[in-house]
Amino acid sequence: MGKYYREGISKGVEDSLVRIYDKEKLIGLVSVCVFETLTKKTLVFENFIIDEDYRNKGHGTKLLNKILHLAKIWKVDCIEATTKESNKAAQGLYESFDFKDRENKALRLWLQ
Repeated sequence: MGKYYREGISKGVEDSLVRIYDKEKLIGLVSVCVFETLTKKTLVFENFIIDEDYRNKGHGTKLLNKILHLAKIWKVDCIEATTKESNKAAQGLYESFDFKDRENKALRLWLQ
């Protein structure tokens, strides 16, 4: 995978922060998790973050390609991403990889 990416993935554990570096400086990360239901194996990612000074320079594309690579290794059936409706840049990046709007409303219950 080269020195560009460093994962914190433990053997047998399919969840992690995937990080992207410029030399030794952390410039981006994404939280990924794989889970299986009765009908499919899904990789979910969120908190896709690229340092403001490094945006629009291809780093988001490289990090998303890394997610796709991990999805193939883990043999998932689909990938799901969440982003705020106001985050048009992230939506544009995901759509450029052929992600489709699921047109559903996600709800959350905070327990603490």
